[in-house]
Amino acid sequence: MSNYNKLIKMLEMKDIEFNEGLTDKEIAYIEKIYSITFPKQLKDFIKIKLPVSNGFYNWRDFTDANIKKIKNVINAPMEGLLFDIEYNDFWVENWGKVVDDNIETQKQKFLEKYYKAPKLIPIYGHRYMPDIKAKNIPILSVMQSDIIIYGKNLEDYFEKEFILSNKLELDNDNHDIEFWSDIIRGKR
Repeated sequence: MSNYNKLIKMLEMKDIEFNEGLTDKEIAYIEKIYSITFPKQLKDFIKIKLPVSNGFYNWRDFTDANIKKIKNVINAPMEGLLFDIEYNDFWVENWGKVVDDNIETQKQKFLEKYYKAPKLIPIYGHRYMPDIKAKNIPILSVMQSDIIIYGKNLEDYFEKEFILSNKLELDNDNHDIEFWSDIIRGKR
């Protein structure tokens, strides 16, 4: 956790605002409201301090409007992919052959795969961390079917996004995230 303290200090120097970290009780309540599980790295980070600057998600704000906003952000990857399937002829060969041109069949096949995939937890804007167990969980940038790995882990992501913003080097080939890696590597 000491790396996170150093990282938080660097982010504060970049004018990122933080509130007191979340408690275990708050985290359990948040996970229940949103039907998510924070990956360990993210949980460790937000227990120290919770970023609340514009673009971050204030998990401690339990107003109806904020809960709706965060739920919409959690659902945005699914909605974006459904849009691209319907309107942009998007499909990943790994998902299987499309037997007919029926868009509803494609959407159903996609949803079956999507609901088995690791959930994406919003970090900042359209950056997400997949809910997987791994030593280094990559951060994904997700805009409809335009999905890239934006950081090899939480620290790398924050450094790229806020500290070394002119040093963006993407590494989209060295990670294996069920379902999501198929999209990153296998668009038709």
